Order: sequence, then C-alpha cells, then structure tokens
Amino acid sequence: MSTALTAGEGKRTQSKTEGLRRFISGEETGGLLILALVLLITLVLVGPSFFDSYNLYSTMRQFAFIGIAALGELLILLIAGIDLSIGAVAGMSGIVTAWVMANTGLNPVWALVAGMLVGLLAGLINGVLITKVKINPFIVTLGAMQVYFSVSMIITKGWPITKISESVLWIGQDSIWGIFPVTALFLFAFVLILEVILRYTAFGRKLYSIGNSENASHLCGVKVDRIKILAYTLSGFLSSLAGIATMARLSSGQPTVGSGWEMQAIAAVIIGGGSMTGGSGSAIGTLIGSAVLGIVAQDIVLLSVSPFWQRVISGAVIILAVLFDLVRKKLKK
Repeated sequence: MSTALTAGEGKRTQSKTEGLRRFISGEETGGLLILALVLLITLVLVGPSFFDSYNLYSTMRQFAFIGIAALGELLILLIAGIDLSIGAVAGMSGIVTAWVMANTGLNPVWALVAGMLVGLLAGLINGVLITKVKINPFIVTLGAMQVYFSVSMIITKGWPITKISESVLWIGQDSIWGIFPVTALFLFAFVLILEVILRYTAFGRKLYSIGNSENASHLCGVKVDRIKILAYTLSGFLSSLAGIATMARLSSGQPTVGSGWEMQAIAAVIIGGGSMTGGSGSAIGTLIGSAVLGIVAQDIVLLSVSPFWQRVISGAVIILAVLFDLVRKKLKK
C-alpha cells in the first residue's frame, strides 16, 4: 500500500515538474513567450529612461486594465471560442457602477456589486446563446458588443458620469511606493489564481480538453455546454472588474471606455502563447503579452513616435509571434 502511494505521489510530482519545465522552455506556449521576452528587452534598451520610477508606474498602469480583461479572453480562446464583447462589457459595467453612485445614494459597495453583476449577467447571456441557442460565438459577441456599447450611450446620453464616490478611487489611482499601481497588484493576484485553476483543477483541464477536441471531451463525459457557459460568465466578470477599475482611474463613467479592448486582449493572449484554435495558453503568458503591449505603447511615448503607430506595431508583433510559432512547429516535425 505504502509503495503504491509513494509511486502515485512521485508521478504527480513528476507531472507538475514536467509542466513547469515545458512552460519555462516554451514548449507549452509555442515558444512565443521567448519572442515576447526578446521584444521586451529590446524595447527596454531602446527606451533609455525606461527604469524611471514614474515610467515604470505608467507602464504597469498602461497594461493592468487590459490585462485583467485579457485573462477573461484567455478562458474563451482556450475553448476555441471568441469574445468580442469584453470591451463593451467593461464599459457598461463602469457606467452602471458610476450611475448607481451618482443617482441612488446607496453605499458605494453596492454600486461595485451592481457593476460586477452586470458583467456576470452579460457573460452568462453570451454563453447561453452560444451553447443552448447554437449561435456562432463571433456573431453572438459581435452583436453583444454593439448592444452593450449602445446601453452605455443610452444611460449616459453620451456624457460622462462624474459624481463618483472618492472612497472607490483608490482602486484605479493609488499605488504602492509610487511604482506599483493597485490595479496592477490586482492583475498579478488574478494571474496567480487563474494559473493555479488552469493547472491544478478539473475545470482548468476541461477548458484545455474542450479546446483541443470538443467532441472527444463530450465522449469522455465532460459537460461541455456547462463549462463553456462558465467560461463566458467568468470572462464577463473579469471584464467588469477591468471596467470598474478604469472608471475609478478616470474618476468618471466614460461611455467610450472599452472601445478596441477586444483586439488588444486577443493580442495579449496570442503573444503570450495562446491560440485562436484553442487548447493552448496560460495566465502568466497572457500577463507577459499584456506587458509587452503596454511597453510598446509606453516606448512610443518615450521615443516621441506618433501614437497612430501603436496599432501598427502591435499588429506586427502579433504577426511575428504567429510566424515564430509556425516556424517552431515545422522545425519540430
């Protein structure tokens, strides 16, 4: 009995060690993290004032908000889905939170709860339409994006909501030692939690399984629809957190918040080793991908390059990352 237990524990330990080795070596992420780190080092060398404390603070703040939303997108890409509504959900959640604060007189905590519930409900609706009504994820989330952005405009009539309780502004404005934005610390915490879930829980394994083969997962007894609905619901929740934090940063509910976030989030996941075809990616990889995009944006400012080039450079980074992965796969064969 003791020998069997020892053997089982040895296999589990070996499995965890092997997973860590594959992650560090780049096998698990398609080698894209290596490319991301090379790009990061290059940009640091190009930007001479990169290590200035204010610049570090600005860089982390730059990618923290998108990074939180990108973690939600990661869950969707793992199951070979897509969520184009994360930016709209983030914006709508921030607007609802601001509206509750400005018009109800309730404790700000309830306003935060309302904003998070909006994200949960939006994600749940997306998941149900995709799994139960059998509508294509692209169509569902594209339509949802338009609906949610329109709801934000209807609530605000196109004007920002400015009566925000000062008791919640710390979420988006405070920092530790003037270097680490509170929002970035939240991002790091979410990354750690999600990484543990993906690596060491049945839910995480099922996400990867569905992304690799939905039919095989179904035959193995995985409740595919239930996992998909949960993934979309969590994506909406994470998007709402990003939107609420952005509202706190701006001290107002801005109806335009979230525009274009979906592409940045997808880019962050892909740069970090994710795949549009599902079954690959990690929370740490998504964090690095978000950081790379944030550093690109910040270095554009430092080097006095026109901000209109930001999307050009970000798009080029994505293409290079995918090409790198294709080359690696061909060489491996």
